[in-house]
Amino acid sequence: MRTGKRGRVAYVPAGTTLVGRELFAELGGFDETIQTSEDCEFCQRVAAAGFPVEGIPSLSVVHLGTPQTVAAFYRKQRWHGTDVHTVFLRNMLRSAHTKSTLFALYTLCSLAALAMSAPTALLSGSYASVLWSALAVLAGPLVLAARGAAQRKRRGLLAPLAFLYLVYGVARGLCLLGMASPRRGEPAAARAWHRKPEIS
Repeated sequence: MRTGKRGRVAYVPAGTTLVGRELFAELGGFDETIQTSEDCEFCQRVAAAGFPVEGIPSLSVVHLGTPQTVAAFYRKQRWHGTDVHTVFLRNMLRSAHTKSTLFALYTLCSLAALAMSAPTALLSGSYASVLWSALAVLAGPLVLAARGAAQRKRRGLLAPLAFLYLVYGVARGLCLLGMASPRRGEPAAARAWHRKPEIS
């Protein structure tokens, strides 16, 4: 199995997963009742059965179809987030989706606070609550973007990364509300992984 990390990992994306046919069949394969996050859910069962889930950076895989526009990125995250919360609720203590789920929840709550503070501000004439709510909306994306820019040692990435994190949070937040993207909006590259896998 391959990810950017070496050694034990929480899960490996389906497109970069190597698993023996017998083990795959023994564990029941991918859960066909969920549309996305089946790779994460499968890896949770692998680990629960006592088998290691490991990342091997030396195994290189190239994925095509990376979103080239903000709209495409948003649609992809709306689709990818379809069943993230379902998998998260099945095993909250060991879920690989804890951070993304909490960030989506944070984004929803901060946007809700902003929406509720606006009418109050118009009536009272005090816009302090709107300002604080807006800062809350931006704080999460900015913190994550600052960390990402620092890791890459590129300060110029701060603004675009913050914007993408905000788009990500909104897309995943809508999924938590049950407003996931319909299957017709599924990225073409992702549709290929719903075909029956050939496991050697």
